[in-house]
Amino acid sequence: MSYDLIIFEKSNMPTGRTGFLNWYDKKMECDDGQDISFTSEKLQKAFHALRNIFSPINGSFAPGNKVLSETPEMKKYLCDYFITEDMISLSFSYSIVEFAYNTVKRAAYFWMLVFLTPTTAAFLCF
Repeated sequence: MSYDLIIFEKSNMPTGRTGFLNWYDKKMECDDGQDISFTSEKLQKAFHALRNIFSPINGSFAPGNKVLSETPEMKKYLCDYFITEDMISLSFSYSIVEFAYNTVKRAAYFWMLVFLTPTTAAFLCF
């Protein structure tokens, strides 16, 4: 089980609850989910800042086995990123919920992105 957070562009935010849920479901069905190169500039900047704190579990920015074995404390901060053209979903271990929430929320604020906690369906638009 994981703790999930989402950031996305305000300009791409669908209107209404049903519109958002349909948009979100469609995004989560995508196959790609790892390529940061086709996202907006704001999302790319947020991703690169966040990946320095929460290393990706897989993909080209993931730390190798050697790095993980040399720095075992890094494992608790690993993050599973799911990336689409206008959204980044981040999945964390429950052991770092508060830290992840506050850090991703700050990143969303800094780059004026929408911050969403799907478990509570609470939006923060900056």
